[in-house]
Amino acid sequence: MPELTTRPEPLQQNICAVVVTYHPDEGLLSRLKSLLPHAGKIVLIDNASNEQARKNITQICSDEPKIKALFNDFNRGVAGALNQGMAWAEVNGFAWVICFDQDSVVLPNFGPVLLGTYRDYAKSKGNLIHSVAIIGANYQEKILNSSLLNNLQTSHQSWLEWPSPVTSGSLFSMKAFKEIGLFCNEYFIDYVDTEYCYRAWCMNFQVLLSTQPSMIHSIGLPKRRRFLWRTVNIGQYPPRRWYTIGRNFADLFKRFLWQKPSWCLAELNVLVRSAIKLFLFEELRWKKIAALLRGVFHGLRGDFSSNPYYHQNP
Repeated sequence: MPELTTRPEPLQQNICAVVVTYHPDEGLLSRLKSLLPHAGKIVLIDNASNEQARKNITQICSDEPKIKALFNDFNRGVAGALNQGMAWAEVNGFAWVICFDQDSVVLPNFGPVLLGTYRDYAKSKGNLIHSVAIIGANYQEKILNSSLLNNLQTSHQSWLEWPSPVTSGSLFSMKAFKEIGLFCNEYFIDYVDTEYCYRAWCMNFQVLLSTQPSMIHSIGLPKRRRFLWRTVNIGQYPPRRWYTIGRNFADLFKRFLWQKPSWCLAELNVLVRSAIKLFLFEELRWKKIAALLRGVFHGLRGDFSSNPYYHQNP
């Protein structure tokens, strides 16, 4: 059980926001402005964007003293960039970190919702609040309008225990992070959040999800296709992304199956359904299926030597 010691509530002044950027669009500034009221400092970790994007980021930091940027010479992936941001937040004395994708938009209620979730959980669980590692943000899917969010809004409490909230919008305890350890650098992009959350659960930390939506977010760039009488959503990932999905899932499944069997089997079900939709609807289907299977094979062997994202554009 994690050590029970006093920790401060997540308030604006002790929260650092870490935003990972990779060739961001011109809307980045407006999204950062929506985040400013909810964090004492915003740190941008840029994964080797193009020259124009880096100039835009430098200008943003020049205009707004609460925003700082760290520029990488090569793409360190989501995991590597988040670890950089966490290290900066620790050195600068922040007790909490909120991680964000570059295209997520926070709503005005974002900070109050997370703080309310923290306080409500404290009232109901007492000292167990000190074992909370993550409070995830419920979000509105800006492209697909996910039905999950509608279901969560009907909940009679402000929080749910949740296997793995998405990284973007999640509030991380720095004290818990020191005990749980770094995000898995080898994963690079896919299942980074899932692996960290499963590890937290296995170490007897708590992972929560706020039930009230406080963010607009999208996972990938999904499109809808008709199949018989149903509408299905497809992710349209390139082959190299299917490789990392297969590899990281296989490693995750192998490591956590006996500790969290129901969660791992649920993830397997999602992956199989995604692969079926890929086969039915997407272009380059054989190339993508081959990449997925090659990734699964490497993941089962624990082979992370191949990284198709180095020195490549998104």
